[in-house]
Amino acid sequence: MSEINSNNKLATIDVSKSDATKSGWLLKWTNYLKGYQKRWFVLSNGILSYYRTEPGRETTTLGNSRSSVGKLSIRRRRKNRSRSSTVENQTEVAHTCRGTISLHGALIHTVDSCTFVISNGGTQTFHIKASNEVERQSWVTALELAKAKAIRAIESEEEEEDNTANAIPSEELNTVVRDLTLKLENLKTCYDLITKHGAALQRALAELESGEDLASKHKIVNERATLFRISSNAMINACTDYLSTAQTQGHKWSKMLQHERDQKLHLEEMVEQLARQHSHLEQAAANQGQRHANKDSLVTSPSDDEDNEFYDAQEGASIASNEDNSFILKIPGPKTQHSRNLSNDDDDRSSSEGEDGKSQQFLVVTENNEVNSSSDVVDRASVHSSNSLTPLNPSNRPLMKRRTKISDKPNHPLNLWSIIKNCIGKDLSKIPMPVNFNEPLSMLQRLTEDFEYADLLDKAAQCNTTCEQLAYVAAFTISSYSTTANRTGKPFNPLLGETYECDRTDDLGWRCLSEQVSHHPPMAAQFCEGRGWRSWQEFTMTSKFRGKYIQVVPLGNAHVEFTKTGNKFSWRKVTTTVHNIIVGKLWVDNHGDMEIVGEQSARGFKCHLKYLPYSYFTRDTQRRIKGVVMDPQKQVKWVLNGTWDNRMEVAPVTSTSGSPENPVYKTGNYKTVWQRRLPPPDCDKYYNFTIFACQLNEEESGVAPTDSRLRPDQRLMENAQWDESNTQKLRLEEQQRQRRRQREAEAEKATSEGRPYPPYEPVWFNKEKEEGTDNVIHVYRGDYWDFQVLINVFSNFLRIFKELLKMNRSQIVYSPEDIETLIMPVPPQFKNQVMITTFEMMKHEAYNNESYNWSKDDFELGTALGKGKFGRVYIAREKKTQYLVAMKILFKSELTKGRVEKQLLRELEIQSRLKHPNILRLFTWFHDDRKIYIALELASEGELYRHLKNSPHGRFDEHRSAKYIYQVADALHYCHQNDVIHRDLKPENILLTSDDNVKLADFGWSAHTISNKRKTMCGTLDYLPPEMIEGKSYDGSIDMWCLGVLTYEFLVGCPPFESENSEKTYEKIRRIDVRYPKFMSQSARDLISRLLKRQGARISMPEVMRHQWIKENMKKPQRDPFRLQQLTTDM
Repeated sequence: MSEINSNNKLATIDVSKSDATKSGWLLKWTNYLKGYQKRWFVLSNGILSYYRTEPGRETTTLGNSRSSVGKLSIRRRRKNRSRSSTVENQTEVAHTCRGTISLHGALIHTVDSCTFVISNGGTQTFHIKASNEVERQSWVTALELAKAKAIRAIESEEEEEDNTANAIPSEELNTVVRDLTLKLENLKTCYDLITKHGAALQRALAELESGEDLASKHKIVNERATLFRISSNAMINACTDYLSTAQTQGHKWSKMLQHERDQKLHLEEMVEQLARQHSHLEQAAANQGQRHANKDSLVTSPSDDEDNEFYDAQEGASIASNEDNSFILKIPGPKTQHSRNLSNDDDDRSSSEGEDGKSQQFLVVTENNEVNSSSDVVDRASVHSSNSLTPLNPSNRPLMKRRTKISDKPNHPLNLWSIIKNCIGKDLSKIPMPVNFNEPLSMLQRLTEDFEYADLLDKAAQCNTTCEQLAYVAAFTISSYSTTANRTGKPFNPLLGETYECDRTDDLGWRCLSEQVSHHPPMAAQFCEGRGWRSWQEFTMTSKFRGKYIQVVPLGNAHVEFTKTGNKFSWRKVTTTVHNIIVGKLWVDNHGDMEIVGEQSARGFKCHLKYLPYSYFTRDTQRRIKGVVMDPQKQVKWVLNGTWDNRMEVAPVTSTSGSPENPVYKTGNYKTVWQRRLPPPDCDKYYNFTIFACQLNEEESGVAPTDSRLRPDQRLMENAQWDESNTQKLRLEEQQRQRRRQREAEAEKATSEGRPYPPYEPVWFNKEKEEGTDNVIHVYRGDYWDFQVLINVFSNFLRIFKELLKMNRSQIVYSPEDIETLIMPVPPQFKNQVMITTFEMMKHEAYNNESYNWSKDDFELGTALGKGKFGRVYIAREKKTQYLVAMKILFKSELTKGRVEKQLLRELEIQSRLKHPNILRLFTWFHDDRKIYIALELASEGELYRHLKNSPHGRFDEHRSAKYIYQVADALHYCHQNDVIHRDLKPENILLTSDDNVKLADFGWSAHTISNKRKTMCGTLDYLPPEMIEGKSYDGSIDMWCLGVLTYEFLVGCPPFESENSEKTYEKIRRIDVRYPKFMSQSARDLISRLLKRQGARISMPEVMRHQWIKENMKKPQRDPFRLQQLTTDM
């Protein structure tokens, strides 16, 4: 709500239509009582605002009421004055801005055909509904374009500020002053000339009045008027030049002076704070010295040469035994506010927000403060031994020997203040930092480091009660902060689309995947699964540099769910502050309140943790955490006590006393549930990394090409090559900026052409509505590790066939059972593709060093599958691999009679080089004296046309149709990328596999698109486009037309232009006369209408695959980031 309050100054600004990029009436969700309410929205300067009424609409009414006052009596006038005041107040309220959201860091998500959501990552969310899909798309397009412009404007301002801050004022000032002085002297000269010629002109005009010798005097007047005009023009030009120069430099000087004034104020404030801090430190040091003289202290005092460096309590001491037996915990009262009401609409909020509840205060007393450290400390070795885990990746690979340290950090001293002194008040992610202040880990790897102590979740999964389970979850959330005790390096900002996988199922029992899903605002999505639990989070943050310190406030929520009990818990991380930015040694503090809330079967259970801020003047243990676990009746069941940098202890509540308002809880013995594993003694040489942190960036084979381990700048920094790392870092950042500019240019072009531009979509996470709320979050798709298994299988293939290449064919002993063993770990949906690739490699040079010549002796023919005009199709088995294929056998005599030899050769040439999951593969072909043999991929379910006719009502439902259309569009897009057009798309030329995937077949009419002036009429009557029947030239867009006809036939059961004779069909096609049945959805009609257009107006294949109808009916579109055909080519 801080951002809402900070924007209240905008509330009285009058937003005129001339300044707005877009404005209009939309419906905005307010609360459950009022639902959607009509609001006037204004999009201007990268900010979306909304009002109750349209600004400027009611001023006439108010003016009329004022004008009528003068005609009334005094008594009536007073009454009307009060009424006029009321009208003014109401009008002012109506015109007041009810809420604003900056698009610079906002996420824009389309929910359905009319609804879209705008969120800035946690504090504000607008749920907006348009009257129709066209209006919704218009607003979404305008918002995306405004967001791109806002990002560009902010970055240009920052560049200008950097240039202003880095300029040398003295040299520039001298140059500008000298230039302005010359221009001013020029103005004085022009002024003197004007004065001189003006006086002469006046004298000539006075002499003209005498009436003597008028001709000569008239000539003198003309001459002197011409001189005056020339001098005046010179004066005007000189003034314009001077004014232009002065305005340009004046604006720059104004910004420079303002910058210096702000810097001066910040420096004065910091010097004052440092002076107060220095005084407090002196007092604290004196008090500490007195305490040392009286008794032994558990805390070592700071030395003279290490300012602001603090040491922890002795490792063997217990938190409970070092403190008083009791402590007080105060919990703020809850707020009952729905997640959709995060806006500053006063009238909406008044009816939906509850009043803040009163805070609760607990007194916790420990009956016996002995800690059962010998038996209750969590033994991680026993956890692993007692809970044998079948690896989630059943590869039975040996345990990987992992490293325990990395290269030492080189000594490249650099003053941090010299880098960020001009960045006070800026977002931390926008400060250009060299790698000298980084650590060789990505932010995605730092998020994965939170699971170093995931054995706490393993233990929680075995707990018998929900409260005890929640206590272990709380200990897990605390353990993620232990690395900040001595780690102050900044992780690398991930690039958009960067991923990181960490598969530790073989030793730690969990695996994790993270992806950078957004760049503005920076946002990462993560999913992790382990022994009986799964965890996910969407991490984003706000960070500001305040001069003396840097503060990081996380915004996203984290979740964990236990499969056995169904319990789910959610929490948000606390604030992290990095101190001593200017002087002294950097150190980190974590402070604030954290609530871990139970959901689903754990609804009502809650844990409240209080992270006490570091203080120089407290007797309490530094970095301490106090917390309680409460049941749905708000009764405390467990107590937590400890520090986030050392250990956590829990104790059950044994009895309760006191009043309900101020209860007193007595606990039993504390037991240690988490103990920090200290880093190696020499860790300060390599960024204070723990052993686990050293293993995060260790190189591994088979990771995705977008993995953080493969970043060159990060790898160079780890190898102590900092100069090269800085160069690569700048290169990668510039490449990312170029890609962003390219997308912005494409978005602007799409907007100017009146078509939507799709936003960026992550690869492994989908935007979905969070269960139980209206928040839109990134949810893991669930197929990343299937692809990883596939990559490992292909690696095995590659290794085996490299050995085969070194042998003669007679030496190869490779049975079908061997292949089956290799593909055993492959997920079922990929096995068919793996067998195809196996056959591809078997026909490669694995048989001998020369290309293998296939013959009919390599195959065993089976039953006939079908009969055609020129031959038959049989099922066949390749003898060596036992792989089934469809063998098409054509008779040369029939081909000659039909004069289709060239057409067949073109079909073989085109189809043999097309390798796509949804295109029927042509493996090889050979011939003898009488026949031509073509080995094709076997699509066991046959033609799709047969399945269409056998479906209920003779048509497919929309879910099945969308799946098939998506796959066909993907195949056609691949063809177009390879300069091939199909020209004969119809259900009879599409085959179906046993796993319900389509295969585009029959490339008899296909052709290369090298020439865009083809005029051949070919294909099927009902599928012919207008340009073909009109005899015009056509290009690859005829496949888009055919796809529109195919979509219609899938949904209706017959083509849209089907008639009793060809003439009527031609006429319907020319007029594009399409009749849509009532049962067809609006989004399906929209897609078909966008495809069935004249040449040049049809949407592209990628736009088809991103269409709303496809998204609505396909929850998980089939995407193949690691193209199998590309793997085959690489092999």
